[in-house]
Amino acid sequence: MNSEMVYRQKKLHLVLDLDHTLLHAVDIDILASKDREYLMKLASDGDLFKMAGELFLVKLRPYGELFLVKVRPYIRKFLKEASKMYDIYLCTTGIRSYAVMMAKLLDPKCEYHIRSRLITREDFKEKGKKSGDLVLGQEWGVVIVDDTEKVWKDHKEHLMLLGLVRIGSTWFNSVSRFSSEQKNSGGEDKVTLWKKMNSEMVYRQKKLHLVLDLDQTLPHAVDIDILASKDREYLMKQRGSSSDGDLFKMASELFLVKVRSYIQKFLKEASKMYDIYLCTTGIRSYAMMMAKLLDPKCEYHISSRLITREDFKEKGKKSGDLVLGQEWGVVIVDDTEKNPVCGDVRCFLGKIRRQILARCTLFFSRDVDDKEFEFPLLKWRAGELGAACTDVYNLSVAQVVSVSSRPGIKGRRLAEQHNKFLVHPQWIYAAYYLWSRQAEKDYFPL
Repeated sequence: MNSEMVYRQKKLHLVLDLDHTLLHAVDIDILASKDREYLMKLASDGDLFKMAGELFLVKLRPYGELFLVKVRPYIRKFLKEASKMYDIYLCTTGIRSYAVMMAKLLDPKCEYHIRSRLITREDFKEKGKKSGDLVLGQEWGVVIVDDTEKVWKDHKEHLMLLGLVRIGSTWFNSVSRFSSEQKNSGGEDKVTLWKKMNSEMVYRQKKLHLVLDLDQTLPHAVDIDILASKDREYLMKQRGSSSDGDLFKMASELFLVKVRSYIQKFLKEASKMYDIYLCTTGIRSYAMMMAKLLDPKCEYHISSRLITREDFKEKGKKSGDLVLGQEWGVVIVDDTEKNPVCGDVRCFLGKIRRQILARCTLFFSRDVDDKEFEFPLLKWRAGELGAACTDVYNLSVAQVVSVSSRPGIKGRRLAEQHNKFLVHPQWIYAAYYLWSRQAEKDYFPL
């Protein structure tokens, strides 16, 4: 009956896992005693306390256990859109009181009725094996999203498997009691799987990944202790104020920071072509302050893509393991060559470029030999994009490059006779700078 009602509403059933799928929770016992005491004071006022951004302090009843909970970015927007197409259930191996508090956190206004659709460990017939028996719908109308495949042995055909997201400060570095296995059934590391998935998403947006060094590349920071005492006293009085130009307000650590000229303009343009990461040998708190300074309105989401010394496997050696993308799609900008984040990206960039116009053979009409288009440079650019170039027309030609489409021009005549694309030289430049093949019809010569 419920299925018939739901399907009349043109909806299906969506079963969502909690930990590592919607959110990540850690017990505050892993923290230092002072931090625990501070958080316990905060929790004395209620069961749910919002700390900053998507970070929450949650108290479980009846024993008063305290958890720090980090919610996946944009999850409320996802729930809002998903609720239009699905009845949403939460399914977790955690206890019911935990699930109730997480539902309260995710759906505080009960807009999606999640609290009435909870499936917890108390409902499972077998330990560690999730069950969809409490989903009020036919199996053929159920979609499951989880980060662990083995707990859904009887429902694999319904399962959409997610990878474990660990990008900068998005998730905690420690593993909580709710953590899942780090390997999938095929033996692949989940971070590797997520990199593949994220790469596909980013490349559909026609973007690559840009890893930027901080010091000496974007800003330059100096500790005010190196200054004369009078200067230090003056700057300490000026804390919280800002000056004109590129000299920005200081953090509590009291650094004087000078930002590279035009860096905001650079970030704005770069964000159109790249997902931007910051990688520094500094500590995380320093990187967070620099990200806040460079991207105060979080327009480029830099604060969620930080790689700091705490993430490096070897001391003093930068690592790109937390860049969610394949190596061949990563570009690195740094002032220090001895500690590159990963392999030489020039090789990877060349491979990417050569795929853009691969299997295209271009015939250049004589009217292209014009100073305006620097004919040798144009052919060289086309070659870099993987195209074969010829000055002699043959049947393998796919595009005829011409400045003009006036009647009588050889390029137009050949294109019409052999049903080939007629394109302006700007078509090649557009492909080169936009990193993708452009529609020929948009570059028809006038």
